[in-house]
Amino acid sequence: MKVSSGVGCAMCQHLENCSPFKLTCGHAFGRSCIQKSIESSGQKNCLICTKQFTDDEIKQINHFSLYDRVVNISIKALPIFGKTSLFFFCGYGGAVVHDVIRDGSLNPSLIPYHAASIAAFLPAATIGALGAAADIPAHFATAAGAAAGAAAGAFTMAMFEQAAAAYPYSLLIRGTAAGMSAAALAYLAKD
Repeated sequence: MKVSSGVGCAMCQHLENCSPFKLTCGHAFGRSCIQKSIESSGQKNCLICTKQFTDDEIKQINHFSLYDRVVNISIKALPIFGKTSLFFFCGYGGAVVHDVIRDGSLNPSLIPYHAASIAAFLPAATIGALGAAADIPAHFATAAGAAAGAAAGAFTMAMFEQAAAAYPYSLLIRGTAAGMSAAALAYLAKD
């Protein structure tokens, strides 16, 4: 049963972060705290009175709502996204700076390509970071990142019609490549 009377987890004493629930013996524990205890000790009983957990309590301990899973994955994904962003923008920024130094200014004809890369990066890096945090195989997230990148490339083609007319598929290919790279970078950033 879910605790709503302000009772915190008997292990960590948190009320909000741990989402404690009461056992049939009356003691309250958070799912994550009691799961860690079961994993480390192998014991499936109350840590205070040592009463064995019922089958329903075991199911309740192992069940996480979709909301809880999304929150946990998002919390894990944020640092991965941050590292991925750092890798991408340091590398990409270096390439832009190189172009500016080489040409003396930012070549206006390259703006659509930069826009395609940046537009592809954000959704693809988000997909990659969430996939890495949820332990989804990298090839699925990379494929989803490529699809997001292709969509961003198509959007950029629509925004920059002249560049799209001059090189019809280059923005789409650049977006796809940036999307794949961003999603794959997230898996590298995780480790």
